[in-house]
Order: sequence, then structure tokens, then C-alpha cells
Amino acid sequence: MILNRIGRMIVVVAIATSLLLGNIILPTGPVLAEKTENTFDRDGDPASVGREFDPGLPIENCFWKTTLSADPYHNAFYPDAHSAYPVALFSLPENSHVKITGKFPHARSMTFSAYFYDPDSDTLVSGDHQIVDYEIEPDGGSTNPFRKGMDRTAKDRSYTMTWKAENLPTFKQRFAEAFPNWGEKLQQIPENSPDFKEALVKVLPKLVEKLPKIPEDLPEFEELFSDAFPEAAEQLKLEPNTLYLGEKEFPNIGYIVVMRLYVPDKGTNLLGDTELPEAKIIRENGRVIEGDALCRNKYSKFKGSMGSVYPSPAFDPVAYKAERDRTEWYNQDRPDTWPAQDPPYIIREWTAKYNFCANFEQGPDNADQCPQPTDPNVGSGGFINSTTVYLTTWMDRNFGEILVLRGKKPKTPKTYFGNKIFNRTRDAEMRYFSWSTDEPLSRSRVIDSVFDEEIPVDENGYYTVVVSRPSYRPKNANYECGYAWLEFPAAGDGFGDMYLGELRNRWQMQMNEFEYAPQNTKIPGDEPEVMGEYFPQGTYYKTPEQFDNDFPCKS
Repeated sequence: MILNRIGRMIVVVAIATSLLLGNIILPTGPVLAEKTENTFDRDGDPASVGREFDPGLPIENCFWKTTLSADPYHNAFYPDAHSAYPVALFSLPENSHVKITGKFPHARSMTFSAYFYDPDSDTLVSGDHQIVDYEIEPDGGSTNPFRKGMDRTAKDRSYTMTWKAENLPTFKQRFAEAFPNWGEKLQQIPENSPDFKEALVKVLPKLVEKLPKIPEDLPEFEELFSDAFPEAAEQLKLEPNTLYLGEKEFPNIGYIVVMRLYVPDKGTNLLGDTELPEAKIIRENGRVIEGDALCRNKYSKFKGSMGSVYPSPAFDPVAYKAERDRTEWYNQDRPDTWPAQDPPYIIREWTAKYNFCANFEQGPDNADQCPQPTDPNVGSGGFINSTTVYLTTWMDRNFGEILVLRGKKPKTPKTYFGNKIFNRTRDAEMRYFSWSTDEPLSRSRVIDSVFDEEIPVDENGYYTVVVSRPSYRPKNANYECGYAWLEFPAAGDGFGDMYLGELRNRWQMQMNEFEYAPQNTKIPGDEPEVMGEYFPQGTYYKTPEQFDNDFPCKS
């Protein structure tokens, strides 16, 4: 019998009351497989999943307002439990810029993402410009450990960046600035191949004819030009180590930049044995603003409220509850498990509007009636970034206490145990891969995560991730037996339904043109076809014993 949502809350209150009175002894869960020092197995406590804060490590100041992570006091905007997200909120006087100095962390990845105010969606934040770790030029005498073959343990690892209050220059703008008389300039380019002059004669007239008609930032044109004129293309690259913030600040917030740091090496602190990058605002007259002076109103409009960008610019609590609760309990036509499905309905996170419609309003059978996304990089809500794509699904314990997810795992670099060389090998397919359980939408909190090195695979490269409450954890659901385990959220959706939760599958940075990544999906519904064996499938189990029978321990 399926418990309705009100019934669930009544049961929880009754159990809690009885526990306080000493009248009930709850049965213990199944005995867990024995842990060893060499296993990735965890107890599911979010504080131990991620990296506990070092009391001596500053995680906020006048420039970096907070550092988001799985820490209970800094958990928001769907962080991965193996990550840290320092968030810079600041204002810039006219004709000033930011100078950033820092050290490359001992970690899997690092990115800096600028966010801008999107007028089309009124308040939605969307990724505009981003700099990825390997793109950053190190300071003289230093090493960028994120580049192929570089020493990840190098002692000298500093970098310097510039953040400008300008829009990201388009390719056509860079082209016009570099080559005002571009026909003559191109013909002066030294030969770089035996057939360069022949190619120039053939391609140049077409470019002359088509250039005024080509939309700005058309990727195909930039690629065409770069292939035909590689030396000229070098002159069109963006300024190194420069992040473009856009020209418009968020009202009452200022500019927003998020630094993402994934999987600090074992034994390092939350920031991979580094500290928050040092920020200085350089005024037009050369005056330098730094330290506590960055807290002054002219440099910091932020007063504590994230307004419409938190917890999600797309979260409408009235609409959420109305759609979630249009169920049989309220004499409506939906099952009490809505929006979760059996088997799980797994889709890419396209846009906030589309995903809410496909999951809550229409459901998977009628998702084609939802407003189709035109640009997945704008409008998906929260702090998206261009390097990462998510698969998401809703789950409900009424289908079964254990949810099992199976799929082929992409190959990723290994870094957690302090591997000396960062090796972007020929067979690596993604930089980072993980599964997380969340309290969705209303709180946007991560509960638990397992990342690629924690997820064992079978002889065919397939993984098995098991999701349950700790008391229903199967005996075999541990790393040594060949399976990964995730904790189901204790508070469910964090909005009154303790049996409903969300799963998030994070795919970061394609490597070597990996063709089965969700980044290659184009329209909703093509995920299984594009991803093939890498697309996950979910199955519910009623009891831990059923899982253990089907998934014996491999150790």
C-alpha cells in the first residue's frame, strides 16, 4: 500500500514521539560489509563525503562571500559532495578591473565561470564566459599541473588572471580588430603548408562574400577560418587569463563569479592545499583596492540576500506543490509517487521550464507538449556552466526501498591519491563523472555523492550504483563487493515529502571527442540513442535481500 504524503508525515511524527517515550525499538539495518583502509566505502554522512572545513582555512572574505560545498552550513545550488565552490560577489566602478592571483590546486579540475543577467528570462543566471584550468597560463617559473604530462606535485604553481567588466568579444569583433584590411593582411601571412597559397585563393573569395552575412559567434565559421588560416587564427584568440564579466551587474548583488574545484587530492584541504585566490580591484587611475577595503559599498553591493537567484530562479513553491500533489490522495488522476516513475525517467537537464514541465506538468508520456529548449546553456536555472551536463531523475521509496542504477562508466583521469602526472590519455573520455542525491528545487542541497574513482566497474566496464536509506542498505552495497552506494535524502524532497528525492548524474568536460557524452545530445528524448551503453537504467528493489541475491559480493 502506498503511503500518501500526509500519511507519511503522520507516521514520521508518530515514530518520533514513540522513540522519545521509549516504547519503540526500531530494527537495525542489514550488517554492512567490513571496511578496510583501501576502500572508498563511506557511511553516507555528507560531512565525511566531501571535505570537512579546516578551521584555519578562510573560506570567505570581503570578495569571496562564501564557499559552497557539502558542509551543512554551506550547502546550496546543487554542489557535488566532492567539490568546493568559492563565490565572488563584487561591484566595479567604471573603467576598473579585477586582478586575481592564486595557486593551482591539487585537485581533479578547476574552472572560473562568470554569470550575467539574462533579460529574456528576467532574473535567470546563465553561464556566459568560463576559463578552464588547462587554459590558464602559469606565472613565469610555475607549472600548470592540469596540462597533459605536467607534474601535479610541482611546488611552484602560481597564476595571475584579469577580470574585465566587458562583454565577451565575438569572433567577428576580434577579426575586425586584428585585420582592418583583412584581405591584404591575410595574403601577407607566411606560408605554413605547401598548398597554402592555393587554399588562400580558393577560400578567400568565399569568405569575403559571406563574412557580412554570417551571424556573430557562429562556431562553424570560426572553425572554418582557423582550419584555413591557422597562423591568422592565432592572432584572434582571446586575451590569455582574461575573464569577461559582462557589462551589467545583478541588482543588489553585483558581478557573480564562481570558482569550481573538484576532488581535492587525498590529505589536502577543501581547496586542494591552496587558499582563496587574492583579489584586487584596479581603478582607472591605477589605485589598488584590496583586503578589507573591498567591503566598502562601492565595491560590495551584496547585503546577504541572493534574491531571485536562490534557491533557484525557476522554483515556484506554489506551482511545485500543486503539481507534485495532483495525486490520488487528493482525488486527482496521478499516482502518489508523482513525479517519480518506475522505471525511472532519466533525462538531461535542459532548461528549468522544460524539465519542470516534462517531470511535473506533463510527465514523460506528454513531454513533447512542453516548451522545447532552444539553447541548453541558457535558462536551466542555478549556476550552470558550459563544461558540465547533468542527467537527472526523480525517485520514490514507494516503488522500492532500493534503487539500482546501471550503465557504462566513462574513463576518467585518476588524481585522488595524488597521482604525480596529470595524464589526459588517449582513452580518457570525461574529466569527471559522479552521481549525487539531492534535496531538489526548494533547497538545492546535495546529500551524498560518489565520483568516478569511488565507482567500481565489472569486467565489461559497467557500474552499479545503489541508492537507499542507511537502514535499508544491502550488505553487498559497498566498494569491496564491486558496487557504489548513495544515501537517499533523510528529508526527501525537503518540502514535505520524505519518500521523494532527486538524483543527479554529472558529466564534466568531454575528452578526446568522446561521442557518447550527454553533451552531444541535441533535443529532449535523444539521450538514450546518443549515449548508448553509457545511458543509465534504473531498477527498484523492495528489500536489501533481493538486491543481495541478484548482486553477489565479488570480493
